[in-house]
Amino acid sequence: LGSSGSNRGSSQQSAPLGDGPQFITEPMLAQEELAICSAG
Repeated sequence: LGSSGSNRGSSQQSAPLGDGPQFITEPMLAQEELAICSAG
Protein backbone atom coordinates (compact mmCIF):
# COMPACT_ATOMS: atom_id res chain seq x y z
CA LEU A 1 0.00 0.00 0.00
CA GLY A 2 2.83 2.38 0.86
CA SER A 3 4.39 1.97 -2.57
CA SER A 4 1.06 2.65 -4.26
CA GLY A 5 0.59 5.87 -2.29
CA SER A 6 4.08 7.05 -3.19
CA ASN A 7 3.56 6.31 -6.87
CA ARG A 8 0.23 8.11 -6.86
CA GLY A 9 1.76 11.25 -5.33
CA SER A 10 4.62 11.21 -7.81
CA SER A 11 2.24 10.86 -10.75
CA GLN A 12 0.09 13.72 -9.51
CA GLN A 13 3.13 15.94 -9.01
CA SER A 14 4.61 14.97 -12.38
CA ALA A 15 1.45 15.86 -14.33
CA PRO A 16 -2.10 16.63 -13.14
CA LEU A 17 -3.38 15.07 -16.37
CA GLY A 18 -2.40 11.68 -14.95
CA ASP A 19 -5.08 12.16 -12.30
CA GLY A 20 -7.80 12.06 -14.99
CA PRO A 21 -7.04 8.68 -16.54
CA GLN A 22 -6.12 7.24 -13.15
CA PHE A 23 -9.58 8.12 -11.78
CA ILE A 24 -11.22 6.40 -14.75
CA THR A 25 -8.98 3.35 -14.35
CA GLU A 26 -10.20 2.75 -10.79
CA PRO A 27 -13.89 2.14 -11.69
CA MET A 28 -12.81 0.33 -14.86
CA LEU A 29 -10.81 -2.18 -12.79
CA ALA A 30 -13.78 -2.71 -10.47
CA GLN A 31 -16.05 -3.40 -13.46
CA GLU A 32 -13.54 -5.85 -14.90
CA GLU A 33 -13.30 -7.64 -11.56
CA LEU A 34 -17.08 -8.00 -11.45
CA ALA A 35 -17.12 -9.37 -15.01
CA ILE A 36 -14.42 -11.92 -14.13
CA CYS A 37 -16.31 -12.95 -10.99
CA SER A 38 -19.50 -13.43 -13.00
CA ALA A 39 -17.71 -15.40 -15.71
CA GLY A 40 -15.93 -17.58 -13.16
